[in-house]
Amino acid sequence: MIRERGPDTWQVVVYAGRDRATGREVRVRRTVHGGIRRARQVERDLASEAVAARRREHANVTVSELLARWLEHAEPDLAPSTAHTYRSYIDRVIVPRIGTVPIAELTTADLDRLYSALRRTKRKGKNEQPLAAATIRQVHAILRRALRQAVRWGWLDRNPAAEASPPAQGQTRATAPEPDVVVRLLDAAAAIDADVAVFLRLAVITGARRGELCALRWTDVDLDAGSATIARSLTALPGRGIEEKPTKTGGVRPVALDAATVEHLRLLKGRQLDLCRELGATADPGGHVFTTLPGRPWRPDRATALFRLAAGTAGFSGRLHDLRHFSVTQLLAAGFPVRQVGARVGHASAKMTLDVYGHAIPAADQGLAAALAAALCGSSGA
Repeated sequence: MIRERGPDTWQVVVYAGRDRATGREVRVRRTVHGGIRRARQVERDLASEAVAARRREHANVTVSELLARWLEHAEPDLAPSTAHTYRSYIDRVIVPRIGTVPIAELTTADLDRLYSALRRTKRKGKNEQPLAAATIRQVHAILRRALRQAVRWGWLDRNPAAEASPPAQGQTRATAPEPDVVVRLLDAAAAIDADVAVFLRLAVITGARRGELCALRWTDVDLDAGSATIARSLTALPGRGIEEKPTKTGGVRPVALDAATVEHLRLLKGRQLDLCRELGATADPGGHVFTTLPGRPWRPDRATALFRLAAGTAGFSGRLHDLRHFSVTQLLAAGFPVRQVGARVGHASAKMTLDVYGHAIPAADQGLAAALAAALCGSSGA
């Protein structure tokens, strides 16, 4: 800011950052005699000096300190699960390796060496395991964002992560169990607990994510119409308890149900009403579909534990999320349109469906080849 104070007299005020101890803004003021050009030159000089002073002041800030300040700054705009994931990567992967390095000394080469090391080892000590390329790219994204914020705060001239080279993201290809394996899993679940069998059947029929099924309420289910609406997701984080949040893409999607699944849900609802009567409790019409006791929804980790119990009995070595893969691959292999299948399971775009599940539509691809061959035969008179 430049203020005129009298004939050929100006006051120049420049923002010089915040005091590290108090957090208050610091401003530098100079009185300048001469024309406006002289005042503007002094303003530029003071601004350059202020930036240089901020960089000198923060020259000894370590990577660990920067990440702590950045996460504190960014956390209000992050989903709780995302903040938890970032904190986990920071504490387990980044800080043990480069946490003590001053950010002013951190180079692009340092980061590339870090990424190469992570491809070989997971952590210091015994039982070292390489990290997946996707995980290393997550680490890179955290460092890039934090260092970019340091540039915005005037702590650095440039972001050393901007030119770093994390491993390339390989094409993701989902693997799904065979139908007979899924049938065996559902049979094993039914022998353990009827509610578990309904949960796993819904996972197969709807392709919904674990947290989406845990968040499902009876008001989301229309048994007469044979449909369910996936509207939210349930998450459980250490120290935060259970929280409901929007679905992964933020959308709400209706999903049609088959007659057998509707009947399983009717029986589940009946069991819940019977339990409420036994306990002398009033059933909540808007309660969760999957509960331990009235008013207590399944935690996502409980759903996983119950799945593993059934999977162990059935001899299934896959993950709960593989039932979602099964749902998508079976629908695509049956010839249903990619966009329709992606919308049913809540994909952000048809491109994502194709990128991950394109291998599951060989029958459609054979049809394309046959059509082209037929065109060639027709043009040649054969």
